Amino acid sequence: MAIHVSDPSAYAPVCKLLQLSGVRTTLQGLIDRPRPFPCWQQVSCVVAELESRHLTALSTLRSIRQANACLPVIFVAEKPPVSTVVESMKSGAFDFFERPWDATRFSARIEEAIASYRRNFPVVTEITRVDRLLRALTKRERQLFDLILGGKSTKEMAFELGIRDVTVDFHRRNLFRKMEVDNSVNLALMIENYRHERVRLSAIRTS
Repeated sequence: MAIHVSDPSAYAPVCKLLQLSGVRTTLQGLIDRPRPFPCWQQVSCVVAELESRHLTALSTLRSIRQANACLPVIFVAEKPPVSTVVESMKSGAFDFFERPWDATRFSARIEEAIASYRRNFPVVTEITRVDRLLRALTKRERQLFDLILGGKSTKEMAFELGIRDVTVDFHRRNLFRKMEVDNSVNLALMIENYRHERVRLSAIRTS
């Protein structure tokens, strides 16, 4: 797991407890601005400390979600505004701790987050894959994507988009190739399962 904090020494007791349980930890600096984190595909939990003067919980969470849609995130802050805590939890944070915290309770909660992530790892992997495929779609392909899931025919899609039937067919072939499916039925099944599992995992993380 990755711990992003301003004072690593303050987290030594937590790291020791986690290591006794077989959890490998890495201590890194504060997450000071939104940016991609490809390495987070290889961790099971992130603890992110937020500076009281510059709370960026939601932007931090969005950055992490771009790398791994279902990675559990636990925020830590000193005297955080209630609104920040509420928004973070609503947006999918696993938990939010206020400093000072109890090391035993804190480490136990981290272990719960890791265990939850590992139990759901196959589903998480598939959600992350579909997220990646969706981000690769062009604006036109995304428009077509919505119309296909809405059950529109080729002629209806062509009329709504103001393009020819053959152009619809061209974009649809590219869409299927990018989404790694063969037809509209398989696309609909993939997205229905994807949405269902995202909701289920979100409920698990916030329960």
